[in-house]
Amino acid sequence: MAWPQRCGIVTITTPSTGSGHRHGQNPVRGAGHLHEHSTRELVELARSDSLLEASIGLAAINALLDVDEDACVEMNADEGLIRLCRPGVFVLVLGPTTPLSPVLFDYGANVISGTLVTDPETVLRYISQGASFRQVKRGKSVKLLTLAKRAFQK
Repeated sequence: MAWPQRCGIVTITTPSTGSGHRHGQNPVRGAGHLHEHSTRELVELARSDSLLEASIGLAAINALLDVDEDACVEMNADEGLIRLCRPGVFVLVLGPTTPLSPVLFDYGANVISGTLVTDPETVLRYISQGASFRQVKRGKSVKLLTLAKRAFQK
């Protein structure tokens, strides 16, 4: 099987938080056939009212981002939110599914920390078998990276 050059991941909330789906509902339209959709169609899912569909859309967006690893610091360890910060505060956007995009600097972020998938085949195998992010990370198929605003200033 041919694997994509890039792969994106995203975390969704669980039913225990009250935002999951109920029995009988279809939280993802076209489930089982998403691989037949265009990239544009998958990215558009990010606008869905369904958290699961929106998460799939965000994962598609993450997969499209071209990350310059040389400008990142490897770690071992929304714009809407950034606007809520007081002017002049240091803003860190952190999490395994944070888009590693310098565009976030334009919205006030100083540092962005997220995940770069380095082995899509392994990540897809882990996730399809219900692995948590911690388990995926232990599989050595992702890198945790940090981008600092100063690295992108000219």
